Amino acid sequence: MKRALLAAGLAILALGGATGARAAWPERPITMVVPFPPGGPTDLVARVLAKQLTEQLGQTVLVENKGGANGNIGMQYAAAAKPDGYTVLYNTSSIALSPNLYRSLAFDPVKDFTPVSSTAVIPLVLLVHPSVPADSAQAFADYARRHPGKLSYGSAGAGNVTHLGALLLLRSLDIDAVHVPYRGSAPAMTDLVGGQVQMMTNTLNDSLGFIREGKLR
Repeated sequence: MKRALLAAGLAILALGGATGARAAWPERPITMVVPFPPGGPTDLVARVLAKQLTEQLGQTVLVENKGGANGNIGMQYAAAAKPDGYTVLYNTSSIALSPNLYRSLAFDPVKDFTPVSSTAVIPLVLLVHPSVPADSAQAFADYARRHPGKLSYGSAGAGNVTHLGALLLLRSLDIDAVHVPYRGSAPAMTDLVGGQVQMMTNTLNDSLGFIREGKLR
């Protein structure tokens, strides 16, 4: 499998020096593959980063969303790209989780990617729909225990950190709830705001606006 560049950050500028002896880099637009749908937390950070890189590199950095299978579709797509410095992958912890959750992958996260930089550390928050009569974590735990199997929680996909974060929390609190996986955080948050699911763990940057507006607690 061809090697590709993993992630992207301001440290990607160092690649210009590494390739400068052979050719001016970048000479054309760069594609940043995001293995999740538009509008989610990973996509939001990637687009801010792409804008900054475009300004600093003098070449357009285009975000291309390839969502599905907890990021595996996008990772496979990036791994198969020509290793010329013009395709980068911006990913989350899914690149570390997938090898432990899937029996076989069409790429090797270690051999097929070259790490460039870490760009952000964002905490997860527990979110509930306002219809849930709880204004604290303890009140939520008490309510959920009194209604076993009645609550459902969304996630960005089975095996995603938003799924595992909620699962670990629920198990530690001895809460029985139904998991509803989505193809990314954006559609999961849409259904959470709409009340189709009652809770979710999600990144703070993707959740803060809904919390401030009172749409989620």
